[in-house]
Amino acid sequence: VLINLGKLNAVEHRVWLSVGGVVAVLMGVATSFGLAAFMGVFSSGMNQLLPFLMLGIGIDDMFVIMQAFESLNSEECLLPLPERMGLTMKHAGVAITITSITDLLAFAIGATTVLPALSSFCIYAALGILFIYLYAISFFLAWFSLDQKRVEATRDGCICCWKRQNWSPSACSQRSLFKRLFEQVSDIAVLVPAKVTVFVVTLGILAGGIYGAVTLDTEFDQNAVDEQQCAAKPI
Repeated sequence: VLINLGKLNAVEHRVWLSVGGVVAVLMGVATSFGLAAFMGVFSSGMNQLLPFLMLGIGIDDMFVIMQAFESLNSEECLLPLPERMGLTMKHAGVAITITSITDLLAFAIGATTVLPALSSFCIYAALGILFIYLYAISFFLAWFSLDQKRVEATRDGCICCWKRQNWSPSACSQRSLFKRLFEQVSDIAVLVPAKVTVFVVTLGILAGGIYGAVTLDTEFDQNAVDEQQCAAKPI
């Protein structure tokens, strides 16, 4: 998170923003667990995997917000910070809202299953995605604005009260390895051989998936499901 959110120099590395982003994810997980328990949804052993799943979703939201901020053009970068944050969320907000809604709906549909453990897992996950989204557009964004003020005041990334005099970033720290990588990938992807290769590989994966789904052996014991449901009901 630290490497992707900031740059590798004394001022523009964002160690405290990274910590704040991870804390926002943990807050979302804790809130979802607390609310689900308050609603009477029992917790199964599968729910121990949820913090790791939620961490990936929350970090993805952070990366999208940061990339939208870094993609502002030269004229937009001259605007006051509140307006720049607004333009950032104008683009990033749409992306993380759509992904969060689709993920939430997927788990909400999964919560309708007759399997109690899986239903519980999906309810906890759906609530976690909702609260992580809310904390990303509020708590994390507030931390981001404060950290950006620190960067523009050339204060140290770790010791925020230390203002560095006559500081300028190194040329190496301003290079984006991911940008260069995706530029090279995009140059290759537009070539006809690359398009044909992607198309053939995709058809091969689709054929393998269809074959696996058709030949899949399923064993389902309704009696075991009924016993689990009876065990989950309070006496």
